[in-house]
Amino acid sequence: MKSTKPFLKGIQILSIALLSLTFVACHTVTVIDGNKQVLRLPKNKSFTPSLDGYFVPDARMREILHELETIPSEDP
Repeated sequence: MKSTKPFLKGIQILSIALLSLTFVACHTVTVIDGNKQVLRLPKNKSFTPSLDGYFVPDARMREILHELETIPSEDP
């Protein structure tokens, strides 16, 4: 029965990989509050917010984030 050894080795590697992915995935979970939901709007549909505030389109927000990433840090 030479074919069982590679099979068992594959099961061991798969279980180790799944365990490591479980720990990594659990470490990076972010919970968004109910009042901070991200909603996608269909094309040509108007947006009526339930709260007062500033609402930034995706493209502009990406530009802002890119600009913030390129600014050098001023921390000592």
